Amino acid sequence: MLTQTAYVLQEIGYEYNDEYYYRGESGGGEARAVYFDRALAQKECDARNLASLKTIDISYYSECPRDLFSAQKRDRVEEIFERYDASLNDPETLSPAFARMTLAEQQEISDEIHLAFFEVVEAPVLGEG
Repeated sequence: MLTQTAYVLQEIGYEYNDEYYYRGESGGGEARAVYFDRALAQKECDARNLASLKTIDISYYSECPRDLFSAQKRDRVEEIFERYDASLNDPETLSPAFARMTLAEQQEISDEIHLAFFEVVEAPVLGEG
């Protein structure tokens, strides 16, 4: 029996601890769409993550926003934010700066940040087909 794989676009659930939002230990989230093509699912996932970054304040998701980026990429990310008079050390400046960035710069930040609001999860398709 051949098992087909589906790719579920899942919105990640976050919890709040009176200081910042964090990904709950229980994992999970809500299914938003199902695809049979992984590339299409990932493309939609990336688009939704970028759209989410445009509407939130990343400082709400970490005690130190610098920690949301790998050590290797922090300097590059900081350089982009500095063009807009913002700093990873000054969380209040980040969202206004992100809103003023070019789409290419926003995409670069989105590609480097360790913060996702959507993910693609593989699931077997069961039943007769």
